Amino acid sequence: MERRTAAPDELRRIGTVGTACRYFATVVIVLVAGMLILGELGISVAPILATAGIAGVAFGFGAQSRI
Repeated sequence: MERRTAAPDELRRIGTVGTACRYFATVVIVLVAGMLILGELGISVAPILATAGIAGVAFGFGAQSRI
């Protein structure tokens, strides 16, 4: 694999995937930290998670009609 040279478009794709993964990981870490902080402050996170789940399903159904 070390001998193989990557084409410029392949390097851009690798960079894009790396950026997307980094962004996704950042969002997940911030959300988990936020939920933990709210839990420590005594705020119930169950309604927030339920609302997020319902919103995700609604967005999923809405996105189907877009394609």
